[in-house]
Amino acid sequence: MRRIIQIIGIATLLALSNNSFGQSNIDFSKVIENLTSPEWTKVYKAKDTLEMQALIAIPYLVELLNEPDKYVKLINTADLIYPGAEEFYGHGWVIDYDIDFIAIRAGWVIEELTFQDFGFKENIISDKQLIEFHKSNYKEYQQNGFHEIELKGSKKNELQETIEKVKNWWNANSLDWDRKNAIIEALNCANVERQSQAIQYLRHGDKCIKDLTLEYYKNQIQPIIENLSKSSNVRISEDAKQLLEDAKEPKGEILWSWWIRDQCSENGM
Repeated sequence: MRRIIQIIGIATLLALSNNSFGQSNIDFSKVIENLTSPEWTKVYKAKDTLEMQALIAIPYLVELLNEPDKYVKLINTADLIYPGAEEFYGHGWVIDYDIDFIAIRAGWVIEELTFQDFGFKENIISDKQLIEFHKSNYKEYQQNGFHEIELKGSKKNELQETIEKVKNWWNANSLDWDRKNAIIEALNCANVERQSQAIQYLRHGDKCIKDLTLEYYKNQIQPIIENLSKSSNVRISEDAKQLLEDAKEPKGEILWSWWIRDQCSENGM
């Protein structure tokens, strides 16, 4: 049975490599090697590469889920804040996933690419928590230049169930999934994490999604955002309102991002 699954997996990868959504000369085996590296710089650069070819990338990431106990401690993380961090400089990139575990690292990337919420996130780090921690330990910070922190969550007794969710979802959706439709699905669902992730991409994302143009945004997405701006969830309503304001600015970041996306679409990327 395992041999049959492996053959199907290889066939899927070959089909995707020739798919009009993602023709690529990228050496994905090398990208995955970098993603699983202990070097943080290699990891986040690999994530960026995978995001640019999401459809082809997902099967490689799903394959990484097969080793739930594999642990590769990140090094040279600078001001990265995540549950395995040993130092906190009072600021930085917050990733609420225990990405020292390779399966969770893959899950982090999968959820970012797909705008799904399978359950890899720890939900133990908040901006408020970090600010309070920084205030209460500021004397220590002045002396050392960093905080020593422990932001560990409960350990992974639900990880296998989460992994099965991903595999079942991909088996059901691999033939017709695309990232543009994934944004619409996330915005229209009732899951706040997914809605927020999609809005944050629309505000700040700079990785091309095929056919996601400014015209498509105005016709198909903006009406949904206008509705979300009236959400009873403050986080979603505020994010949606900010996106609408960004889109009004003639020199705003969102228009620069949409220009990049339009160019990607015109070039068939």
